[in-house]
Amino acid sequence: MNCLMAAMVPVAAIAKANVPGSESPLSAAFWFIMSMALLAGFIAAYPMNWWLVSNHLKHGMMTVRPKKSNADQGKEDGGMKWIWVRVRPVTAVWLLARFLLLKYYK
Repeated sequence: MNCLMAAMVPVAAIAKANVPGSESPLSAAFWFIMSMALLAGFIAAYPMNWWLVSNHLKHGMMTVRPKKSNADQGKEDGGMKWIWVRVRPVTAVWLLARFLLLKYYK
């Protein structure tokens, strides 16, 4: 989703700035720009999705999942690998300080 939006936002912003009357959802120009932005997002996100599926971090749309046995009834991970990221305490403190600074500094 991040790759999709990373491509959609700049395309839509640049196009809306240069096409008059494209700010209103009632105009055809708005929907054309959104369609082109979505196409750019698809092109940007496809390689990442391909990599995630090929590394078993995400299932493909045509994935046939095995039937659950009685022992697997409570598990909802879908057979995907989970990656746990460890955050260093210094990084966590830095992120918290930055969040508070941005939130309360005026």
